[in-house]
Amino acid sequence: MAYNKNCSSQSGNIFTVLIGAVALVGVISIASMNLLSGPVATSSKVMQKTMADSQMFSNNKIVILSATNQANNGDCEAVPDGFIEPEPWRNASTNGPDGVVGSNGGGFVPLTLGLSTTDPWGTEYGYCVWDVGTVDDAGCGGGTQLRLAGSPTPTAG
Repeated sequence: MAYNKNCSSQSGNIFTVLIGAVALVGVISIASMNLLSGPVATSSKVMQKTMADSQMFSNNKIVILSATNQANNGDCEAVPDGFIEPEPWRNASTNGPDGVVGSNGGGFVPLTLGLSTTDPWGTEYGYCVWDVGTVDDAGCGGGTQLRLAGSPTPTAG
């Protein structure tokens, strides 16, 4: 058999083709990741906010129920004034688990109630309660109670 000089010879390198294929897969992967990461991040944020809302709603119900289930139907004064005092806060003069010090005029959620104490982002829930009616009564802890002094003559509205 004779060699035919008219046949075109093929030249090229398989590595060039492989590098091109890898680059194409990389571009498609980056584009897909950017396309999907937006909805996934948004979905995660919405889920965390919904979980925080649910925890706070549950915490509120438990705080109200625990306040009414205390001695004297939640009225801790020696001479009942007819107003329910919620559980005192947990002292905020020390750092919470997230390193944050509580602000003046409140504290952290009491541990004795079995509530969620931190939100989905790890921040401590604040808790601020008042003693309305007869303020600074010894039955409620006196002047050192972990409640703010409310009005001795509260009004509705």
